[in-house]
Amino acid sequence: MARCANCGRDVPAGLSQCPDCLYPLGAADEGQAPTSSYENPPPPYEAYAGYGGWGSDSGDPTRVGATPPGDRPSAASAAPPAGYGPMPAAAPTGWYPAPNPYLPYRRGTNGLAIASLVCSIAGVFTCGLGAVLGVIFGHIALSQVKSSGEEGHGLALAGVIVGWVFIGLVAAYIILLAASNG
Repeated sequence: MARCANCGRDVPAGLSQCPDCLYPLGAADEGQAPTSSYENPPPPYEAYAGYGGWGSDSGDPTRVGATPPGDRPSAASAAPPAGYGPMPAAAPTGWYPAPNPYLPYRRGTNGLAIASLVCSIAGVFTCGLGAVLGVIFGHIALSQVKSSGEEGHGLALAGVIVGWVFIGLVAAYIILLAASNG
């Protein structure tokens, strides 16, 4: 029996690695670092039989990984553990971190609020028709923003104000034009 220099477990003779921590035996004695899993593959499956896992006959039910004798599969039905490759050094560059799930959800801007301001400004080029649409869209958007909590209250309010101001200017222009011809 040999003792693992890494975890202190007694290791049966004839194994090149500790069955618990896979630390190469003799590496601490020779002063060399353990090799990678490609250069030093894990021992065959039979070497794992006595360390308290599946197929173990340790009989110690308090040991982590041990199962009661009636629940253990037979050695023929137990599948060997899958081999593991080396652990990657880090995530590839260019990846973004996952979003924080605890940040509050930010609702988008109401589309009618944007349309209200755009139509009210476009009223200059449409002889006031856009301003009328801007006022209508703005009042609907203010109602939607108030009930749903979306963003866009300022845009809707600006669309209503610009629309009413432009409608007032067009009305004043028509009154002045009619009075000067009259």
